[in-house]
Order: sequence, then C-alpha cells, then structure tokens
Amino acid sequence: MIDPSDRTTWQLAAGGRGRDYTDLLIDWDVIILGPGRHGPYDENRDAYQQESNVTAFYEDMEEGDLVVLRKGTSDVYAIGVVVGPPQFRDVFGDVDGWDLRHSRRMQWLWTYEGDPKSFDSYTLQWGGTLHDGIDSVVQEWIEDLDLQTNGDYDPRTLPEKSGDSITTQNIGRYLFDAGVDSNAINELVAEIDELNRIANWYGRSEATPSEHETVSYLVIPLLRALGWTPQKMAVEWKNIDLALFSSLPRKPEHLIGAVEAKQWGNSCLTARSQAEQYANEVAGDACDRLIVTDGNRYGVFIRDGGTFPDRPDAYLNLADPKDKYPIMESDGAQEALRLMSADVG
Repeated sequence: MIDPSDRTTWQLAAGGRGRDYTDLLIDWDVIILGPGRHGPYDENRDAYQQESNVTAFYEDMEEGDLVVLRKGTSDVYAIGVVVGPPQFRDVFGDVDGWDLRHSRRMQWLWTYEGDPKSFDSYTLQWGGTLHDGIDSVVQEWIEDLDLQTNGDYDPRTLPEKSGDSITTQNIGRYLFDAGVDSNAINELVAEIDELNRIANWYGRSEATPSEHETVSYLVIPLLRALGWTPQKMAVEWKNIDLALFSSLPRKPEHLIGAVEAKQWGNSCLTARSQAEQYANEVAGDACDRLIVTDGNRYGVFIRDGGTFPDRPDAYLNLADPKDKYPIMESDGAQEALRLMSADVG
C-alpha cells in the first residue's frame, strides 16, 4: 500500500488559463512542465535558475515520489508515482500553445472517472504549477484508497519526435496536390505571411487584442483566403462566433462549420465543447466541422459517426507550422488548412 507519509508528495497543476491537459497526461503516462525555451536542463542550468518549478522538477523530484494531479484548489484528477528520470522532449513543444518540454514518466494509481475528487476550496495549493507537500485531509484520502504499485508496469510509449517544421512552399504544394487553384494558393501564402507579421507585432508590443479584434484582424482574413465569401460567413450568428455555410440562404440546415474564437494567446482547444454545443443546438448534425482558434493556432474537428473527436483531426500553428502533432495524434498545418477550406464539403 502507498503511504504518503513515507515519500515526498507533489502537487502538479494540469493546465491553467483555461487550459486542460488532464486527459493528455493520463493517456500518455506522463507529467510535463514548462517553460522549455532554454533547451535541455542539464546543458542550461544557469538559464533555468529563475524557473523554480523547472529546477525542482530536475533537482528535487525523485523516482518513487507521489504526484497529485490537480486543477484549481479543490479538484484531484489523478494520483501516480514517478517512474522515470526527467527528460526534455520536443513532442511537448506546443501543447495548446504552451512549451512544456520537461517531462517525467508516471505510473498512475488512481484516475478520475467522470468527476474528480473534490475537496474544500484552497485545500490544494494555490498559485504556481508545482509544489511539494499536501494537506492532511488529502493525505488521509490517499491512505484510504489503499493504492498499490505494479512492479511490471510499462508506461505507454511516447512518440520519438515531434512533427517536422514546414514552409509555406510545402503547404502550397500539398494544397495544389489536393486540387486547390494556384492563384488561391498564392493568395493564401501571402495572407499567412501578413498574419504572422500582425501576430508578431502583438507579441512585441504586448498590445493583446480583444476577442473581437482577433476575429477581425486574424481569423476572418485567413478564412477569406481559404475561399469563404462574406455571404457564406456570418459573424456572431446564433451564438456562433463565425458560422460557415455550404450554400445560401443562411439557414441552420446549410451550416457546415462553426468557428469558436478565443482571445489571442489563450487556449483554443478547450473551446471545442462550446463550439460543439452551439453547432448542435442550431443545426443538429448538419454541421460537420468545428474550428477553434486564438487567431494564431487552429484546431479542426471533423464529425465522424455523429460525434466530434476529443482531439483535433488537424492542428495549425501559423507561427511554427508542422506536418503533424503526434502527441495529440493530429495531422498538421497542410491538412488543417485543407479542412478549413471552403472547397471541402
């Protein structure tokens, strides 16, 4: 039986700012932490001295320690034991917009089913991503679970590498092979360059745009370049940020795509459930495409067998397009742009 009093117990936040990595961490038998911008820890210890979470992740956390996976200050989603040394993995370089390349393998001993284990507010640590120590109430609950480790446990194999970076030339070739007109491809490539200039300016100037500005200056121009006309693209239509229609008039049965936009820099993938709710309320299963975005990153979900997948069929980061995202089991930039195109129906 696992006794929390016999080993160090850590609390790790499974997301923040509206992000939720809970299922990804559980599915891949891993915990991850950022930032990773300085590169591998062992080669850049001095650069990470100001990152206390990262330092503790490498210097203080040990194999055999317990980890309580939490969200907020009251909910626990999983409890596990650290079973591997810290590693720097590029596959976690873009997890819904965050660089979380520091990782450790886990043996999860208890995971939530449907609902998390909830405690009173502030029973769990507030602020920061990683903390050692737990409240006595949480410790007593863990003891009552009578958790056992499995000595033969083999964590799920992680992808060896992230997707390859691709150029707009690669994207153009892919779309051309998919049947997109050359003139449309040239316009799209030029638009992507312009959108990156705008996004880079937002980053440099710290002039974070509102959600409406994100839609106006970043999302709509890209969709226009992908063939969507104003007639078939309604802004704020029946609670949907951007409604895409297969034909006119703009009627629920003609709704083919629902775009849910978040403020630039915020999580976009967690907007999937909201986009699905709005689309289903308006058009039932007529809408077969969900697009979630913060103006820089796009997740595309395609209805299959009546439902949308939990993870995107394709993911695009305009600032750093890749051909695939193996950690999300998603296709990359080329396929995302194809699926967002007005020519796909």
